[in-house]
Amino acid sequence: TILIEKIPSDDREFALQVVSTYLREEGINALSDVIEMWDRHGMRGSLLIEREAIVAGFSILRTTIESGLQTSEKNIKTRLDADLLLTTFVQEFERRLVRGKRPQRSGRSLEDVTGVILNHFEIPNFNDAPEHIKTVFEVDKLITLPNGWRIGVSCKRTLRERWKQSITLDEKLLDENKIYSTWHVLTHTGDLSVDKIQAIGELRSIIYVPDDSYFYKENLANHAIRNCLRPMSKFIDDIRNTIRNESD
Repeated sequence: TILIEKIPSDDREFALQVVSTYLREEGINALSDVIEMWDRHGMRGSLLIEREAIVAGFSILRTTIESGLQTSEKNIKTRLDADLLLTTFVQEFERRLVRGKRPQRSGRSLEDVTGVILNHFEIPNFNDAPEHIKTVFEVDKLITLPNGWRIGVSCKRTLRERWKQSITLDEKLLDENKIYSTWHVLTHTGDLSVDKIQAIGELRSIIYVPDDSYFYKENLANHAIRNCLRPMSKFIDDIRNTIRNESD
């Protein structure tokens, strides 16, 4: 139990410093990289601590078992008994991780990097989206504009099934929640299509993708999606301009 408690349920501590440093050095050009870096670095850090914990526990248990085998009063009578106990320890440790720490970490990495990015560029008046907003609109943060309306923001690797979900939404639902628009920063464009972008764009959403991605270059002049497909380098400027425009 003590070893399990030492394993983090949040990846922030592993990636915050390196991501913040990279943003300071590279600015907006680092956006795509830091989203990937946050998830990759954070997960690697968490798994490393898991490995260290299980090795420590395994070593302690093995030493205890071997001491027992060498005494006259043997609770563990054979080497096979010892091996079975060690195997059981590893299985139980893994079971507790699967049921506890790992699900807590799942999905937090990229959700948190959205806040790190907005903080770094000093975007005002943003906070965590309530659970019902996250579920319906798949955004992590809400930026409150001067007029009281809000922009929903998410930074993720892929579009996933969001485009299908957008078809079931309507403007009334957006208006009821005072959602001016939802903006999704995506680092991978392999599953994108013009139809998907259009489906999301019809519900006041904008997709931001890497400037140098093949999909963006291929569709740069596509009039059907030019208002809802944007280069990632314009993400922060677009937020600032929207805040400025809505304060007039």
